[in-house]
Amino acid sequence: MGGTSEKMLHERRHSCKLTFLGTGAGTFAIAKQNRATGGLLVELDSAVLHIDPGPGASVRARECGFDLGRVQAMLVSHSHIDHMNDLPVLIAAITKGYRRRAGCLVLSERTLKDLASSTVLAHYLKTLKRIVPLNTGEQTRVGRVKIMAAEAKHYRGNVGFVLKGSKQVSYVSDTEYFAELRDWHEGSHVLVLNVVRPDNCDAPRQMNTRVAARLIGEVRPKLAIISHFGRSMRRPATEAKWIQSKTGVRVCAASDGLILTVR
Repeated sequence: MGGTSEKMLHERRHSCKLTFLGTGAGTFAIAKQNRATGGLLVELDSAVLHIDPGPGASVRARECGFDLGRVQAMLVSHSHIDHMNDLPVLIAAITKGYRRRAGCLVLSERTLKDLASSTVLAHYLKTLKRIVPLNTGEQTRVGRVKIMAAEAKHYRGNVGFVLKGSKQVSYVSDTEYFAELRDWHEGSHVLVLNVVRPDNCDAPRQMNTRVAARLIGEVRPKLAIISHFGRSMRRPATEAKWIQSKTGVRVCAASDGLILTVR
């Protein structure tokens, strides 16, 4: 019996679970909520991380049966509203209504400056236990997981994130393709990419399906997941199948509320 309990504890500490609280991108998704915009939860080696908590994060978490009070760290890629609007809501959940200092916020120095320029947001930020501004290539740690800021080219201060634990999970935030992008995410078991538009639509300073296929083919993760779709991305599952056929890598399209456990 003891051996069974130890095995279950070991598996929990070395597991990876992704919960998509939203797969929508941009102002249309924010306004219409045809696709949710609540961000991505990553549970890796007992660390609980929320990446890019956009509008509706708390509502979508409740629909998924997830208690946001469990979140240990919030990772914000940049200061666009579909990536950080519900940050104060998460802070409220983590700090028990701002009554205790708790939680960690990881972001770039430029994004921190943007957020702190708001008097309202600055007040909430003061209730956090840790704020960790990272320049690209710099790392911090939450539990057993190392978090590295990866270069991205989209908006001032924009970064991606590489989570290194028993598995490597990479989050390719909004970005255009550039030659070094592969190097930042090399060795990933799971590669999550923000792919705003389909193959036949150009996406200035963002990714479409064609560009995503190029990166996936170079990184060659065990699993690639496309998400963060604009309104022109009408058939994400079809786009994912096309990428898989081109790269030979397993690719799936995220959907609102999707929960994946990676072993």
